[in-house]
Amino acid sequence: MKKFKFRLESLLLKRQMLEEQAQQQLAIEQEKLKVHQNELTRIFEEYKSLNRKTRDGCITLAELEMDHSYKAHLLDRIEIARTAAKEQQKVVDEKKKQLLTLHRDLKAVETLREKDLEAHQSEAKREETRQMDEFSVLRFNHGDKKKVK
Repeated sequence: MKKFKFRLESLLLKRQMLEEQAQQQLAIEQEKLKVHQNELTRIFEEYKSLNRKTRDGCITLAELEMDHSYKAHLLDRIEIARTAAKEQQKVVDEKKKQLLTLHRDLKAVETLREKDLEAHQSEAKREETRQMDEFSVLRFNHGDKKKVK
């Protein structure tokens, strides 16, 4: 019996490669999202800290104006960071969808490969059984000839 060779092996390899690349791209985009989220958290913590400082201490009018201006600046940065994080989340979600699609495509080809392998093994088993039957018949026929003599 000849060795099993999957007729769509090149397609299987290509889909495996595409899935691996999609996983890498997803990891990169998730890391970017984490950076955006960390930046948002850092700015928000800075804003909360400034609020506590303003609330807890006696400050002059000039310091109050400067704090107010800086708070406005921080709020703008928070909004920018929040928008960037949302946009990056959309990118991550899209990469996840792409990866899921590629994974389904790969699974379809892997299922075909498994079915082909099972068919090949079944055929090999039938061939082996046929050869064993043939061998048994030959042995039986050969044994009968010896007894006749």
